[in-house]
Amino acid sequence: MILKQLVVSFGLIFFTVAVFGQSCDCRAGFDWMKKTFEQNDAGFQYIIDKKGKGAYDYHNLQIQEKVAKAKTYEECRQVMREWLNFFRRFHLSISLGDSVQRISDALQEAELQKAFRQVAPELIKQHEKIQWDDTYWNTYLKNIKEPGFEGLWFFSPFYKVAIVKKGTNYVGYILEGPKEAPLQKGAVKLKIYPVGNGYKSTIYGGNLKQYDSAAVKWLNDRFMQVGNFYFQKLDPLYPDSPEKAKYDHFLRSRTPLLERLSAHTVYLRLPGFNISQKRAIDSLLKANDPVIRSVPNLIVDVRDNGGGADDSYAELMKYLYTNPMREMAVETYATPLNNQRLLEYARDTNFSEQRRKSFLKEYEDLEQAVGKFVLLNKSSVSISHRDTVYPFPQRVAMIINGATGSSAEQLLVDAKQSLKVKLFGTSTLGSLDMSNMTEAASPGNEFVLTYATTKSLRLPGFMVDASGIQPDYFIDESIPGIGWIPFVQQTLEGN
Repeated sequence: MILKQLVVSFGLIFFTVAVFGQSCDCRAGFDWMKKTFEQNDAGFQYIIDKKGKGAYDYHNLQIQEKVAKAKTYEECRQVMREWLNFFRRFHLSISLGDSVQRISDALQEAELQKAFRQVAPELIKQHEKIQWDDTYWNTYLKNIKEPGFEGLWFFSPFYKVAIVKKGTNYVGYILEGPKEAPLQKGAVKLKIYPVGNGYKSTIYGGNLKQYDSAAVKWLNDRFMQVGNFYFQKLDPLYPDSPEKAKYDHFLRSRTPLLERLSAHTVYLRLPGFNISQKRAIDSLLKANDPVIRSVPNLIVDVRDNGGGADDSYAELMKYLYTNPMREMAVETYATPLNNQRLLEYARDTNFSEQRRKSFLKEYEDLEQAVGKFVLLNKSSVSISHRDTVYPFPQRVAMIINGATGSSAEQLLVDAKQSLKVKLFGTSTLGSLDMSNMTEAASPGNEFVLTYATTKSLRLPGFMVDASGIQPDYFIDESIPGIGWIPFVQQTLEGN
């Protein structure tokens, strides 16, 4: 056993040394990704036809120059991502394989340490700092009475910063940080100052680089965003109001939940549609069926729901139904690589036995049509009819935002056809036209490509990816997130 561990350890060491000792072969990785995407992605030819081959050729020329300059795996991944952006924003990605990701992280850490060592001593000496007194700070901390900038913050991934008020400005001093960093305890890490109706900032990087005029966005009383950086409040923290506690409970739940808000309104939170959630969603709806069908208003909250499988929300549709619903089919691009996805679904016991049998039949059909788009359900439009229209709920409000995507958007496309349903919130993500994702790993597992295997027949008449699905009732920034549910409830109840 010990010998086996030693062999494994030496193997890992050899791999690590090999990666550190040579630059990434970005040309080989890029060529693999480009070929795999061109041959398998369902949306590739659609975009070429739309934008023109000339635009694509020009894009390739620009990217080839960047491929030649990319030396590390992360640099190469960034160039690959830029190439993919030509086709669409979402439902495609390129990531590093697990082992390479670990090495890439180590390389970035080494580069950071190198940057630390290269900072001139005189710059460190000149940098603004104070002689920090822990006793003074602890007393100061206890005297902070209101939520705001003042307090102890965690600045990912290295620092704890104490922010204090200085006149009309705020200054953040380092309490803890990397031992190797040029800026140590007492050094100024952050400044926040009022500008107009908001705040701007200055942040000093680990190499003392100064980032000026980064906007400060107050996310809530425990998080703020400064430019591209995020700060988490550690102290002082104040007890949440009952309303805030309920809001956090709803939005942070990773499983479906249902609550009766009043005699007239039921709230249903659906955070995701991964097929593993289907049983929980079905059980929740079944257990609360008498309640749902006894009140006039139903709120369905799909904010931050990134999708999953359409099957997951199937049982919800009976509460929304008022008239036959039309759904445009998708075409599946049949390739040996894409077809394997159906075999994986056929083995997934989260799907019903009947559904798994249908996946196996679809796989067999696709294998007979490699290189072609296949209409698996044989009809370009399916029309769902139900025998029953429930009198209650009478009104259904679906809460959406910019992180509602994929299968959650398909739910909205279907639900909008009901006379009961209105959408509240902001535009959705826009990740539906090309769908049914699958993955492919490069020959050496350095990179993992995610792409789409189906294309919607809604195109080009009804595009979702371009701008998302629009709400019927737009909720603007004057209504904070904590107020969305009350706003929707009041609208439904006529208050």
